[in-house]
Amino acid sequence: MRSGVVCERDDLRLMSAIAAWYEVIQGSAALKRALEALCIAFGAEAAAVSRYDRRRSSTRIVPHDQKPEAALLPALSRAYAHCVLGDYRGTARPATIWSSTMLSDPDPALVRFQERRSLRELIVIPLGAIDAGEDYLEMHFTDPVDAARQDRLQFIAETLCHAWRNRDPGLFLERLLASDRSADGPARPADILGFGNPAKLSRAEYRVCLLLSRGLSNEGVLEELSITASTLRSHLRSIYVKTGAEGKAELVYRLLATRARADAPRRISTA
Repeated sequence: MRSGVVCERDDLRLMSAIAAWYEVIQGSAALKRALEALCIAFGAEAAAVSRYDRRRSSTRIVPHDQKPEAALLPALSRAYAHCVLGDYRGTARPATIWSSTMLSDPDPALVRFQERRSLRELIVIPLGAIDAGEDYLEMHFTDPVDAARQDRLQFIAETLCHAWRNRDPGLFLERLLASDRSADGPARPADILGFGNPAKLSRAEYRVCLLLSRGLSNEGVLEELSITASTLRSHLRSIYVKTGAEGKAELVYRLLATRARADAPRRISTA
């Protein structure tokens, strides 16, 4: 049983986080300040708000990470909400709580980040839909979220989403566009098929990308390379991790966008 002092302290932190969130909505505070308050209130290691744009198949992110500047650990620099929501991205009801512990086959990119940061759980809260996209809040934890903390998250989720619906979209969009961080992973090469193999693809992965850039479907790639569907899925998963693409749609978009510079196969390094 928690002491009254602990409960009072937690309640104060919760109220501070809500107040900071409303200050952001009103345009009088930076979003990262509200994310920091949420991390403190819930004992999270990192938090972020991301916006997925279906038209561009891209995501923008504003993160806050409690990681000390001197720590030799990867900072939160991309969104992982899609790793938890999967096929429900775009249809998940706002203010619902989604946890990475619910996943039977977690995304390799999320697994890699959690392992490198010793994280145990990711909580995602859909904030609501925008034109051709959605906004999400995600919070990363070093230990599993117990029932009491999940109840507090559920309590605050309704409040955060209600405020989000009444925000000035322009203010938030400007913050996202002003951010120099992308949710699609570490600094990405402009041309996946560029000279020197910047994404460090294996020969098989490079061939898959090359065929996709030529407009082949999955079936066409299977026939051309004489591989099984499970092998292709394995190649694609690895390609997504290495390039930061969130899925096939974004990967193909980026490949086609640079097709003019990748008309022919190139000698690559697979070291």
